[in-house]
Amino acid sequence: MPLAILLSKLDLVQVVGVYVLLVLGWTLVVSTVLLVDDGGSSGFVDVVRRAFQAMWGPDSLFGEPGRSLLYYALALLNALVSVLLPVFVLGAFVFKLFSHDPLRWRQRPTLEVHPPGYFVLAVRFYNRLTVDLADVRVRAWLKWTPQDSPTVHRNKQLDLVRGEHGTEHVWPIAGEGEPTTFRVVLGPTDRPGVPVSAETIEVQGHLVRRDTARLLVIVEGVMTSTNEQFRSRWVYPLRAADGKRPSDIDEEGIFQDIGPDVGPDSGWGNFHGVQDVYVFVYGSLMRDADLRAAGLDPGDARTATLQGWRRRWNVASDPAHKHRRYRHLTPGRPVFTGRIVSLGLEREDGASVRGVVVRVGPRQLADFDLREQDYDRTDVSAAVSWPDRDERRPPRVFTYVPKPAAVADFRRRRGTGELVIEQSYFDSVRDAAARIQGTADGFAGVAELDGASVEPLDREDGVAPPVPPQ
Repeated sequence: MPLAILLSKLDLVQVVGVYVLLVLGWTLVVSTVLLVDDGGSSGFVDVVRRAFQAMWGPDSLFGEPGRSLLYYALALLNALVSVLLPVFVLGAFVFKLFSHDPLRWRQRPTLEVHPPGYFVLAVRFYNRLTVDLADVRVRAWLKWTPQDSPTVHRNKQLDLVRGEHGTEHVWPIAGEGEPTTFRVVLGPTDRPGVPVSAETIEVQGHLVRRDTARLLVIVEGVMTSTNEQFRSRWVYPLRAADGKRPSDIDEEGIFQDIGPDVGPDSGWGNFHGVQDVYVFVYGSLMRDADLRAAGLDPGDARTATLQGWRRRWNVASDPAHKHRRYRHLTPGRPVFTGRIVSLGLEREDGASVRGVVVRVGPRQLADFDLREQDYDRTDVSAAVSWPDRDERRPPRVFTYVPKPAAVADFRRRRGTGELVIEQSYFDSVRDAAARIQGTADGFAGVAELDGASVEPLDREDGVAPPVPPQ
């Protein structure tokens, strides 16, 4: 009963609609054949009436003697269709009744970057019933065929990430119409490239051909109204795009944050789609040259305003943690032993920051995460505006806010002479601010030094961190 199983995945209204379309389509076929077989002597309305009567009425097309072989072949096929179509629809209802699948699945997974440093495939489903689901457990497997063993099928249970890693995740409860998102780990983001190419996908150490790879997801739980268990199974092909169809993976964008609003997915802004992703930059990266050096296209950048924040020189960084060493530009070049200060943000009601938003993909977002190790990637979508922002398809906007530990280190060292802003970095921020702020010196009202000094330093990269004393 493949057709019944296929129909069972649809809503009741959709099942009825498909049945009506199949009946009308078949009636049109029968009417056309009857019209041809009659040599055009019968009117079209008359043959349509005969076709409907043969399907639903007491008469059969077999009742007319002396007709052609084509006519009787059509009569036999029509008799079968008139019986089987209602059976398939009834089978769909029966299958739906006993399958106990309360979930509706998003059609494609999305390639995203998880802030702790992992590429992931994000998957989403929602509870389409009017009852709560309890003890919802999610597990996922990768299924593929090795290139050198076409008759072998391999399976691997995958790690999921939802705050922490594990081979399964459990939600205590999923309410009516509540969307649920979980993420399948692919690999770390500190390696060049992305784990998804046109030919292959790298999943937790396994490099497999996309045309053989499938992501199997199983969700189990309990329907609280009847205390019945349910089991929902969904298979995502992971094939690349070709000339006939798009990729089975959304490889650009990010899932839209949607709340647990009651209602079908059409009531949510973007259940099946993705949002464009932007990063709001407010320091040296506001310059086109720095954007290009970071692998970004200045053509994707827009001048924007972030509300509710202000710039501050408030990030203290230990160079050794980034395998760097700084020296003063003085005779003997003594090693700088203090903290390098960077530009950051601080919340302040009524304040605003002029900066730049630039559109990014998963690789660029992963590079930002690696670059901004003293900052947390923070969603500021609702606080950022720019002139041509598309509110019909609201984008996701991130910026990088200093980690509390980096700010605390800065505050502890104020007034000690250990806080230095490297001169070339300070100049680049000043020049970028000059263009964005439109001020003569480029720094009026941008940020206060707050106890840090500006000094030229000589930087050396790739330095091994010091070994702590035993």
